[in-house]
Parts: sequence; structure tokens; C-alpha cells
Amino acid sequence: MLVVSSQGGSGDSYTSTGFNVRGPQPNPGNPLGNPAYPGATSSNGPNYVDFLSSTYNQSYIQTYCFGYGGATIDPALLPSPYGLIVQSFEQQVTESFLPFYTHGEVPWSAEDTLFTVFFGINDVILSYLQQNSSLNYALIKDYERLVNQVSCLCLCSQYNYL
Repeated sequence: MLVVSSQGGSGDSYTSTGFNVRGPQPNPGNPLGNPAYPGATSSNGPNYVDFLSSTYNQSYIQTYCFGYGGATIDPALLPSPYGLIVQSFEQQVTESFLPFYTHGEVPWSAEDTLFTVFFGINDVILSYLQQNSSLNYALIKDYERLVNQVSCLCLCSQYNYL
């Protein structure tokens, strides 16, 4: 059984809480760090990240959520309709997670941290609307590359990964 005291995740609007890596970090007063609970969510209230961090949890879980509403896997393949203000999965990995949370002392331990990736709904919808089935293989290969990059970091560091 895994007892989780920290969780980190990348994703789209289903995951997003509006977390900013340069803002206040998760702490006992606000396990989401920033913004204040429930954050900036697409549901206009708590989402599954919020529920896992607080409602369905009896202990303190630090939550580092890199998700952005409207995010796609890779803007070079399929740009978000919301423009450059939305970090893609590629950018969440390379611009938020890797530079801020993989060097030096990290705020979690391998024994009790779970990393998750929840992605793809925007890519499916946008490629369908464009009637461009040739994107499907490229999107899957790019997703696989990024998941492998993150999972290798997690597994090599003995973190739990879903």
C-alpha cells in the first residue's frame, strides 16, 4: 500500500488548479500552494486534484499541479486554441517540472510521492474537429516520448508513477 504525502501531476482542464511554480509552494495552510483552495479550475469549484488533496484525505498532502486548461500534448503538432498562455504537456514537463523540481533538494520523497499524467482530451477533440487523422500517430508518439521522459525520472529516482 502506498501512503501518499505528496502528489505531482500534469494535465489539462480536468487537472488544472492554476498552480504557479514561482508562487507559494504547498504548505500546511494551503496544500495546493497557490492559488488558494480550490484554485482556478474548469469546474468553477473543486476538481479531482482538490478532492484527492483535501476532501477524500485525512492527512496532509502537498500537491504540485502543473495542469493547464486547454492544454495539448505538443503545440508544434496541435496548438491550443487558447494560444501561448497555455502550457502544453511538453512545456509542463520541460518548463515547469524539470527546471524547478528535479535539481537539488526536492520537497518530496520517493517513498510517499505519486506522480500522475492526465492528458489527451483536447488533442482528441481538436484533431477530430480538424478532420486530420494523420495527427493521431504523431500525437501518440509524442505523448509516449514525454511520458517516458517523466516516468524515467520518476522510476530512476524510485518515485511512484501513475
